[in-house]
Amino acid sequence: MPIRWAILVTKRLRLLLLATAMLAISLVFLGGCQGDDDHSDKAAAPGASQGKTSLALVDATAAVKKNPRTVNGSGDPSDPVNIAIAGSKAQLLKAFSKAGWVVPDKRGLGANTRMATSVIFKKSYPAAPISDLYLYGRHQDIAFEQEVDTGDGLSPAVRHHVRFWQSDEVASDGTPIWLGAATFDSGVGVSFKGKPHTTHWIAPNIDEERQAVVDALQGAGAVEESGLQSGGLTSLTGLANADGNPMYTDGKIVAIDLSSK
Repeated sequence: MPIRWAILVTKRLRLLLLATAMLAISLVFLGGCQGDDDHSDKAAAPGASQGKTSLALVDATAAVKKNPRTVNGSGDPSDPVNIAIAGSKAQLLKAFSKAGWVVPDKRGLGANTRMATSVIFKKSYPAAPISDLYLYGRHQDIAFEQEVDTGDGLSPAVRHHVRFWQSDEVASDGTPIWLGAATFDSGVGVSFKGKPHTTHWIAPNIDEERQAVVDALQGAGAVEESGLQSGGLTSLTGLANADGNPMYTDGKIVAIDLSSK
C-alpha cells in the first residue's frame, strides 16, 4: 500500500517529481551516488524503507512546518513535533496496542494519587496519566506510553511516551494525518520554572525516543513505510521544554504510513 498524503499538486511539485525521477535514473548509472533536493532528506531511519517515500515526506514536512512545536497550558514552547503518521484512529490504536504501548488514564484525583504512590513505592502503573500539551489550540487527541524497567522494577517514573494530534490535513481518500511529539521520561523531579511543581524529567536526546517509536511499531509489524525528513524547527540551539529540561535533536521528523493489516 503506497503512502497517501494529501497535497495540492502545483507546478513546483510536478517539477520536483520530474527531478526525483531523473535523479533515480542517474543513481543507477552513477553506482548509487546519492543527491539532495531543496525539500527531501533521503536519509532513512534504521530499518526504514528507502526510495519510495520522497513525495510523502515532502507532504509531511509541509504539515509539520505549520505546527513545529507544542506548548503547555501557559503557552510556553515545549516538545517539538517529531513524528507524522498516516492512518485511521483505529489503525493508530491497533498499532500501539500490538507494540505493547497503552493509552494513559485521564488525570484526576484517583489517577494522580495512584501515580504518585506508584512512583514513590516503585510500583507499576502502565496507564499512568500524562500532562497535557497543546497543538492546534487543543491538548493531545490521544497518547501512548510504555513503562521501562531500569533495574528497580517498572514504574511510571521512567517511560516511553508520545502524544498525537489529528492534523488539519487528510489523505486524498480521507485518511487522517497525525502529528506526534515523542520524548522519554527519565525520572521525576521538581521544576522551578513558574510555580514549583513535580514533573517528569526527559532524556535530552529526543531523537532516540523518535526512533524508539519507529522501532516499536516496526517490531509489531504495523509500519508499511517510513523515513526521515527535515522538520519545522527554525533553530536547534538552546532547546528546552516548558519545564526547562534541555533537549537536542537533528530537527528531523519521521513520517510513517501504518499498515492496513
